[in-house]
Amino acid sequence: MPETPIYRGQCFCGEVVLEVNGEPKIAGYCHCNDCREWSACPVTAWMMWPYEALKVVQGEKSLLTYAKTERTRRAWCAKCGGHLGAIRADAEWPHFVGLPTNFPGLEFKPELHVWCRDAVVVIEDELPKYDGTIPR
Repeated sequence: MPETPIYRGQCFCGEVVLEVNGEPKIAGYCHCNDCREWSACPVTAWMMWPYEALKVVQGEKSLLTYAKTERTRRAWCAKCGGHLGAIRADAEWPHFVGLPTNFPGLEFKPELHVWCRDAVVVIEDELPKYDGTIPR
């Protein structure tokens, strides 16, 4: 039986180091206003794992979060300000949304676009596009 891969990622300066156990459950692009305002980018690439797959290996004291809404806590490094993703530990399906750029060596395989009704940039590709969140 093959071993479950563990991917290590970090913030911009390397103070905060994360590990995720296993392949992302889904990956895509988010066009929502909150992601855009938080990242200062027109679209955010993301990968999602179950919350229990996330482990803070180093720099837990430097890992800060902010919740603009009750649903999502955005995470970043206190030292460099580097974004680390979003944590939804209290969601119906608790999960961690990581940013592909933080996990070198992990191939980003986007499957869909979400919150396209908020899009300011249209990406022409063959991926499914949803006005809101991931359909259940």
